Amino acid sequence: MNPSDEIKLIVPAVDETETSLSDSTASHSAFVPIVLLAVSLLLVLFWEVSTLSEQCDVLNQTVEQNQNAVIEAQRMQAGISKLLADLLAAAKDDGDARMLLYKFDIRDPQTGKPLIAVAPAATGSNAQPAAAPAESK
Repeated sequence: MNPSDEIKLIVPAVDETETSLSDSTASHSAFVPIVLLAVSLLLVLFWEVSTLSEQCDVLNQTVEQNQNAVIEAQRMQAGISKLLADLLAAAKDDGDARMLLYKFDIRDPQTGKPLIAVAPAATGSNAQPAAAPAESK
C-alpha cells in the first residue's frame, strides 16, 4: 500500500460567485429573527395599549355612575337634615316629637350626644319629657 493512497481528500472546486452569494444570504437571514422579534414586540405593545384604553373607558363609566350616586346621596342628606330641623322645632312644643327623638336615639350631628337623654314620661301631644341629666365637667 502506498502512503499516498491511504488518505485522499476530495475537495470540490470553489467558485467565487457562489461564496459571495451565500455570504449575502447568510447576512440577510441574520436580520430575520430580529425583525420577527421587533414585530412581535410591536404587536404586544399595541395589544397592551388597546386593553388599557378599554379599561380607561370602563373606569370613566364607573366614575360617572358613582358621581350620580353621590349627588343622590347629597340630595337625600339635605332632605333628612331638613326633616331633622323640623322635628327639633316641633319637639320644643310637641311630646310626640320628643318621643320620636328619644325612641330612635337621634343625636346632635355636631356633638354626637342624644338630643333627648331621658325618656318622656307620657305620650301624647302635650306630654313633656323628663328633664335631661345635668352635664358634669
